[in-house]
Amino acid sequence: MLAGPMSVRAYFTRDQSDGGQYGLVGGQPWVVAPASIVYGLLQGVLTQPIGAHLPRRENRCRRITIPGVIPNVLAADSVRLPDLGVTSEPIQFGQQAIVDQVLLIESLSPGKPAETLSNIRACTTIPLVHEILVPQSNAAAVHVLRRGDTGYWPEMPEKLVSGELSQTLTGFYVALAHVYTGTDLVG
Repeated sequence: MLAGPMSVRAYFTRDQSDGGQYGLVGGQPWVVAPASIVYGLLQGVLTQPIGAHLPRRENRCRRITIPGVIPNVLAADSVRLPDLGVTSEPIQFGQQAIVDQVLLIESLSPGKPAETLSNIRACTTIPLVHEILVPQSNAAAVHVLRRGDTGYWPEMPEKLVSGELSQTLTGFYVALAHVYTGTDLVG
């Protein structure tokens, strides 16, 4: 178990021998709860088509599972761990966090809604994040937050319960029913 408070630098250079997965919020380590099977399935299903789509794009974006991201607010002592990130930055050996995120995905688990919503709010402070997708793990629905042309986020996310899930900057899209294939959440 990690003891706080700690800086981002201390977080990235800490002893990781306990095998736990931690985020850092306000200098305090947060234990990341183990995912449910449906939660893990959603991560896998979304990772595959995004990863297959990105090499065909000219912008050279790449996907990263559970990337470290540093919010713009409280940047000296916060590291968040969304489920999936898409970045166009070149990745360097030893790099601990991605900086140029264009898309983040954070699955909404009924067991940790406050933590998930806190992560989403923090990620909206990152200047280069344009979209955040929030698939639910207890219903076939995805909440979509897209930064507007003015740079502001919508007050309420768009909620998709059918049709296609698309990401505007990379051109990625997938049928919403495909995202939930293999679960009892689709009829």
